[in-house]
Amino acid sequence: SVLGYQLLLCLYLFYFCILFIHSSITNGVRVGLRSVLATLLQFYGYGTGFLRSWWKIKILKKNETEAFPELFFK
Repeated sequence: SVLGYQLLLCLYLFYFCILFIHSSITNGVRVGLRSVLATLLQFYGYGTGFLRSWWKIKILKKNETEAFPELFFK
C-alpha cells in the first residue's frame, strides 16, 4: 500500500479473512489462525524462491543446471 496499490492489499486481506473464517468454522479458531500463518509462510517461500530463480536465470543469465545444480541429477 506504500506504493499506491491499496486494491492489492484489500484483496490479500479479503483472502486471509475468508481463509480464517472457513478454517475456523471447519476446524476451530486455533486452526484458523494457524492456517493463516501457514499460508503466509507458504506465500513467502514461493515468492522468495521465484525471485531467486528469476534473478539467477534472467538477470545473471545462467542456465538452469548451472543456477541450481542441486536440482539436477547426473
